[in-house]
Amino acid sequence: MDPSLPFRPAGPTVIISATTLAPSGTLPAGPNAGDVDYLVFNRTGVDAWLGYGPTSDVAVSNSVIPIVGTATAALPCPSGTVQVFTLAPNQFFAARTATGLSSISVTPGYGN
Repeated sequence: MDPSLPFRPAGPTVIISATTLAPSGTLPAGPNAGDVDYLVFNRTGVDAWLGYGPTSDVAVSNSVIPIVGTATAALPCPSGTVQVFTLAPNQFFAARTATGLSSISVTPGYGN
């Protein structure tokens, strides 16, 4: 995978609702092998933390808002940002907010 290539979708986009209590994890359809790039867009004005993992339960338990001095597996998704994360294929996603609601788009593919 060449990081200089533009992002190319390789599956449909899913919308994840982020709340103060993460709902069940969502599995976007996409590539089944190799590293997969996930285009993540926080569509709202509320920061969120995105948990991921091989099952819905792991994704939900990983969507933890970090506190000082405590490590977390959650990926920060500041409001209004677009980011690309390279992860294993077939990952479930769940998101959490400190307050309010957020809507996060996740699209599997390749490139940045």
